[in-house]
Amino acid sequence: MRFNWLLFLVLVLIACQRKDRFSSVEILGHAGSGLTNSTNPYHDNSLESIQYAMQFEEVEGVEIDIQISADTTAWLMHDMQLSIETNGTGCVTQSSDAYLASLRYKTLEKEQLVRLKDVPNLFSGKHLILDLRGRDGCENLPVPLAVVLKALETVPNQFPGADLIAMIDDQTWLDSLKNRGFAVYLNAYNKTNFYQYNWQAFDGVCINNSAISKEDVTELLGLNKKVVIFGVRAPKPIRQALKKQPSFLLTDDIKATLIEKYR
Repeated sequence: MRFNWLLFLVLVLIACQRKDRFSSVEILGHAGSGLTNSTNPYHDNSLESIQYAMQFEEVEGVEIDIQISADTTAWLMHDMQLSIETNGTGCVTQSSDAYLASLRYKTLEKEQLVRLKDVPNLFSGKHLILDLRGRDGCENLPVPLAVVLKALETVPNQFPGADLIAMIDDQTWLDSLKNRGFAVYLNAYNKTNFYQYNWQAFDGVCINNSAISKEDVTELLGLNKKVVIFGVRAPKPIRQALKKQPSFLLTDDIKATLIEKYR
């Protein structure tokens, strides 16, 4: 492995002897075990990245990015253009499953792209957040809701015992997803933006660490909404986010986050 497991285990053993000052904050891997971070041993949204994140007992789940192929299949992919991080071209929404299955990420490990239905159930008693991309990556057109629902129809049976969360930015999808057993969170720019939507019907909100204060978090929690903070990949912002006491912290550096949580 390219990372020093022995050093990390020593740090964790030391940390775990101390009191968890942020016991109400659950740690989740962002896009598996991290997005755009050189310390992440695997490419985001790869099967290897998910499996790596879920090896940590203290990690309570992951968030993954979902796009729908031309064959109406849910695939894990963050970037809207395949050429950015893979050896392919075009976009997921206009690509066949056969083409997507042939692609590799431009990393040392050259991980394959993965379908949601090929992700094992590592989430019984834990959280799985599906960040549903609502637009076509090639033409920036809306993805039809019927296409999304068809791609997700077997998800509840695939992940029994998991807390399934759909993260969206199109509130017209809200009722249909809730009716299919998902908790539904809104991707929002900030607290004010959240209130501009039908916020009472959402179960939670996801906001960048730089766009939300501790007071905002406290206010939203008081309204019985879960709060997800993302955008942390270094010790200082990790500490800042933990002190805000959100429901979930989506981290891009699992090891650094666990060390800060138990410091």
